[in-house]
Amino acid sequence: MNAGTIHVISTEMFRMVVGIFTDTFYPEINGVATSVLLLKRELENIGNSVYVFTSNTPELKKCEDIENTFRLPSAPFVFLPSRRVAVVYKRSVAHKIRSLNLDIIHTNTEFSLGMFGKLMAAALNIPVVHTYHTLYKDYVHYISKGRMTTFSLELARRFSRSFCNNCHALIVPTEKTKDVLLEYNVDRPIDVIPTGIDIGPFRRKESDEGEIRALKEKFGIGENDRVVMYVGRLAKEKNIHVVVEQMPKYISKSPNTKLLLVGDGPLKKRIKEIAATGGILGNVVFTGEQPWNQIDKFYKMGDVFISASLSETQGLTFIEAMAAGLPVVAKRDRAIEDLVVDGHSGYIFDSNDEIPSILSRVFDDDGLRMEMGANAVRTAEWYSSGQFAESVLESYQKALASWDISGIQAKLSNRILSKIV
Repeated sequence: MNAGTIHVISTEMFRMVVGIFTDTFYPEINGVATSVLLLKRELENIGNSVYVFTSNTPELKKCEDIENTFRLPSAPFVFLPSRRVAVVYKRSVAHKIRSLNLDIIHTNTEFSLGMFGKLMAAALNIPVVHTYHTLYKDYVHYISKGRMTTFSLELARRFSRSFCNNCHALIVPTEKTKDVLLEYNVDRPIDVIPTGIDIGPFRRKESDEGEIRALKEKFGIGENDRVVMYVGRLAKEKNIHVVVEQMPKYISKSPNTKLLLVGDGPLKKRIKEIAATGGILGNVVFTGEQPWNQIDKFYKMGDVFISASLSETQGLTFIEAMAAGLPVVAKRDRAIEDLVVDGHSGYIFDSNDEIPSILSRVFDDDGLRMEMGANAVRTAEWYSSGQFAESVLESYQKALASWDISGIQAKLSNRILSKIV
C-alpha cells in the first residue's frame, strides 16, 4: 500500500496500517489512554492493522500488555508526575516502524511520542493526523504555581498552535475544542469526532447485583443510602472541591447520602479538609484509583453522577455514567452541551450553590430520576466505540487523499532523521 497513490478511498474497500503514538496507554486510567485503546480495538475489528508506540509504565507488572504495542523507556512528566512520557528513542523501534509499511501516523500527545511520531511520518513521507485531547489553558497552574499565569497561558497557546499547524489534519472531540484551536490561529483541517466508549460493560445487568452489593458493603455504603458519585482525578482543574463545599447543605436534609469519589490526585488532602470542615467527612467515600476492567461496577453503585469540571474536551466519564443509567448533574460547559440536556438526561447548573436544590429535585422524585436515567442510556448509545472508529477512519482517508509533500521537505526531513534512525 502506498499512501501517495491513493485518490479514491472507501471504507468498504480499503484497509489501513496505522501507527498510533501516545505517551499514555493501557493499563493507565485516563481519557486519552482509554480513547486510544478503544480506537485500536475497533479499527482492528473492521480489518485494519494498528500498532501503538507508547511509554513504558510500572503498572505493566500487574497485567499482560496489548498485542502490537511497542514501549519506550519513560519517566514521570515534570509538570504532572502521575503521567509518564518517553525519554529515549530507540533505533530498534525506529527500524521497526520503517518495516511496518504504515499508511498514516496518528499522534495523541503533543509531547515526547507525539514529536517522535511526527519525525517518523516525515521520514516515511506519510501524513500525520493528530487528536488534540487536552485544553492546556486549564492546566497552566501546574506550570505557573500561581505565578506568571498570563505568560503560561500564552505559552500554552503558542505550543498548541505550533504543534497542530505542523500536522496534516486534526481531530477534536467537541466544537468547544475546535473553537479554542481556531482562536489559537490553527489553520489545519479539523474534524470534530466525539470519542466513543464500549457501551456494553456499563449496561446494568442482574448478574452485577451481587458484586455491587459487596462493593457497597466494602466501602461502607448502606443499602438505602443515596449515592452521588464522581469518577476522575481529584485535581484543581476538575473542580470537584466545589461539589464537596456544597454537599453539607444537602446532606443536612438527607443524612443518608454518600458522595462517592472514584479516583485519586493531588487535591485529595484538601477535599478531606473541606469535608471535615463541613461536618460531612463520614459521608464522603474515597475509593482511590480503580482498575479499568472494574470501573463499570463503581458507576453502578451510584444514583446520580456529578461534575463541576470546565476543563473537559469531551468528558468520557459523563458518557460512561449515562451508559450506566445515571442522570448527570453538571456545570454548564460547551463540551457537554449536546450530551447532557437539562431536564432530559440530567440537570445543568450555572452557579455552584444550585447543587443542593438540584440534588433535592432529582432524589425527591423517583419517577423523574428513572426517566432521566433511561434518557441518559439512549443518549450514550450515540457515542459507541464502533461509530467513533468509523469516523476516525474517514478522517484518515481524507488525510491520505489530500496528502502531498514536496521533494525539498522530504529531503530536509530525512536529513533530520538520519541521526535517529
